[in-house]
Formats: sequence, C-alpha cells, structure tokens
Amino acid sequence: MNNLSIRKNIKNIIAISATILSIGIFIASLTQKSICTQNNCNDAIGDFLMGWISILYDAVGLTWLSNPLLLLTWYSTYKWFSDQNTKRILVLSTLSLIASASLLLFDGIVVDEGGIPTDIISYELGYWMWLTSSGVMALVTLILMVLKRLNNETSFN
Repeated sequence: MNNLSIRKNIKNIIAISATILSIGIFIASLTQKSICTQNNCNDAIGDFLMGWISILYDAVGLTWLSNPLLLLTWYSTYKWFSDQNTKRILVLSTLSLIASASLLLFDGIVVDEGGIPTDIISYELGYWMWLTSSGVMALVTLILMVLKRLNNETSFN
C-alpha cells in the first residue's frame, strides 16, 4: 500500500468516525430538554418532529432547517467515498451549524398554535447537543480539507 492510499484510508476513517459521532450526539439530544420558556421546557424530540411548523409563524422557525441540512451532510459524507467531494460536505455542515446556532439570536419562540412568541429563558442540554452534532461535522470536514491542501493530494477533490 502506497503512502497516498494510507492517507486516504485515514481520512475515510476520520470521516466515518465523525459521522457516527455526530449521529450519536444527535440521537442522544432527542432524549433531552431543548429550550425552556416561561411556561415549560420543550422536549427535543418534539421540537425535531414538529419544529418545521414554526417556519409558518416566524423567522426563528428557519433554524429548524438545520435538521435536513445535517441529514444531507451525513448522506454526502456517505456519498463522499465515491464522489470524493469535501466542498459539498463543508458547505452543508457549515450551513447546518449556522442555522442551529442562529437560534441564539432570537429572544422568543412560538410554542403553540396561537402564533405568539414566548420568551426563551434558557437553552438546555438537548439544544447544545444538537448544535454540537452540526459542529462536529463542520469542524472535521474543515480539518480534512486543510489536510488535503497541506498534502497537495490531487486525487481528493
């Protein structure tokens, strides 16, 4: 096995490990509380399953789009092994991270069908794990791209 092949295998192992870690953190986040408002603390699984509805009410709902972006990131990482396209993965993972982190910019969220925002009191473990899941993918993809450029590998596009 030549040196280029060994480096490629190491990068593949890193990408697979990061994806498994990200998926694990994401699944674990669904078992936690996510955001506390004046009335209650939301379950992350409920936010995940029903959060898309909030897109209809206000801009804070757009943060939910982090979920499909993260799913596309995982799929693209799986697909990477045949396409070898790290740029797509970096864009998707970074957009997912930005979307999930942007929730910190809002003061309130809509928690019922009335459409009236309720103040956010705190961000709980489920939110931070959700954010970390996207962050892991963005960070590892960035590291892999930097390694690619440092090694000047022409076979890794």
